[in-house]
Amino acid sequence: MSSKQKSYYKQRYRLIPYLYGAAYQAWMKGVPVVKPLAMEPGVTESTALTAVAKLVGQDLLTYLVLEPGSDSMNCYLPQGTWYDFHTFKKLKQGKATSIKAATREGDVLINPVFARGGAIIPLGSTKTSQADYSVLHLLAFPGERPGETTVVYDDGSSEAYRGGVYATTEVRQSAWKGRFGSVLIKGTRGDFMAQMPAQRDVVLQVAYEGSLPTVMVNGDEWPTRRNGHLVTVEIPGVPLSRELLVEFR
Repeated sequence: MSSKQKSYYKQRYRLIPYLYGAAYQAWMKGVPVVKPLAMEPGVTESTALTAVAKLVGQDLLTYLVLEPGSDSMNCYLPQGTWYDFHTFKKLKQGKATSIKAATREGDVLINPVFARGGAIIPLGSTKTSQADYSVLHLLAFPGERPGETTVVYDDGSSEAYRGGVYATTEVRQSAWKGRFGSVLIKGTRGDFMAQMPAQRDVVLQVAYEGSLPTVMVNGDEWPTRRNGHLVTVEIPGVPLSRELLVEFR
């Protein structure tokens, strides 16, 4: 197996917390985990182009590759801001449009995946499917509209959650004005906190373009790391119940 193939397999593991949150929304509100793009409000593109498009959760859009020999395919992106989830690069902002996306990287077949502006994607470990309660890893995609997500914790094996033995962390992203915006990470709440460590490390990565403004965490200026289109903010040893406000201002 090539290194590229391994990286895409690892991506599946990393998305488990996001998919778990989508399953939580399905349980609580009846929202489908996967739905056709045609169900998205305002989608007017022809059925031929949207038939192979699926929304996974509320913020990831993927296209199924039905012609393995091809190197690219046309993909319809609804109105709003969208990013290439593989590269974190902003692709468009504003009106709905169609773009040509790569379906092959070297000898590896890839499905185009796009993240909606405003999305907050919880990420897990690349090494295991088991939950790691010691780290809260979030990937944020700025947009002109606010976004939110719920990170869900339980034992991952029993049905104790049906009796209320689970915990949640609410995360909200503001609407961004140019280079400026914020992410609010609420304190964790719920009965399952008793089975979690008292503290955790918080890693927030933001898909970001342009010169970097001052980054503040709860009012204090905070160091960052930048790698390509990603800016990383690391906050160690945060009590589970503590609220964090990360501002780009």
